[in-house]
Amino acid sequence: MQEPCHWKKANVVFLLCITAVTASSGQTFNTLATFNLSNGASPQHMTLVQGHDGNFYGTTYYGGKNPNGGTVFRITPGGTLSTIHSFCWEGDDCGDGSGPLGGLLLATDGNFYGATEQGGNAICPYGCGTVFRVIPDIFSVAITPGGKLTTPHSFDYTDGAYPVGTLIQANNGNFYGTTYSWGTKAFGTVFQITPTGILTTLHNFAGLPDDGANPDVALVQSADGNFYGTTPFGGSGTSCDAGCGTIFKIAQDGKLTILHNFNYAGHLNFFHKLSLVVEFEPFPLLGDPQRHIDFSTDSRQMNSLPFSLKQTCQAPDAASPGSASCGGLVSSPAS
Repeated sequence: MQEPCHWKKANVVFLLCITAVTASSGQTFNTLATFNLSNGASPQHMTLVQGHDGNFYGTTYYGGKNPNGGTVFRITPGGTLSTIHSFCWEGDDCGDGSGPLGGLLLATDGNFYGATEQGGNAICPYGCGTVFRVIPDIFSVAITPGGKLTTPHSFDYTDGAYPVGTLIQANNGNFYGTTYSWGTKAFGTVFQITPTGILTTLHNFAGLPDDGANPDVALVQSADGNFYGTTPFGGSGTSCDAGCGTIFKIAQDGKLTILHNFNYAGHLNFFHKLSLVVEFEPFPLLGDPQRHIDFSTDSRQMNSLPFSLKQTCQAPDAASPGSASCGGLVSSPAS
């Protein structure tokens, strides 16, 4: 089993920036707010979600009332930042969770859902992680500082630990996600959780050579009803000590199929630990800040999916040409 990908470390403050694209060829870049630890710090691996009120919502991994706890925040288009909830610190009894990672989901019931990597059940060091729900204030469409946060589920390692990807809501109304570690085979899980908090483990990853290991990005649901995702480790690839990673499909009943096993084989395919592993020729991206990899059309990847899976990768810099940072898969109809 690989070590959990995010242990607490020194706080880092990032800037929250939103780019407004105008109808003209130019773009205007505005810094709307700066995190200063007291109002949160280090929003990681998430995108902002726009609420019904037009404001934006997200999470920070650190900061708030407890420097190592993290926050849920709201920011208006004009840049007014409000802390909705401060999570507890890892040294306390963190029933509400600690270290939200992966952002928020605005569900069809009007509530926001997310996951914390740590906190919750203390059977794991620093807690095994939680699924949380933020209920908007009863007198407002928007979340207010009085919005109520509840914890529908705390992981206990037997059903997984350390959820790090954003939840998704499927066409059946339930939520789906992954845990990076543990479960019955120690290499992470795929889970379903209902809006009332009933969690079902759909798959326990077993690692190499026949299964993936340690999923760390969100799932996507295709029009065929199945879910698709990636693991950075495991699989049959023999060029990496822990396996070079997989792309998998999982049905709503939990039947999982490995669609592709990555293998280094002289190609650059082992990216950032929290990234999708991809395989292509030595990186030609210096000077080209982003590239989309389309798995349904690249002959070196798969070409049998019923839709297009794309991922955005950030190029490495000249000082570190062997690394790159990528986000999760994005689903779109096949062309």
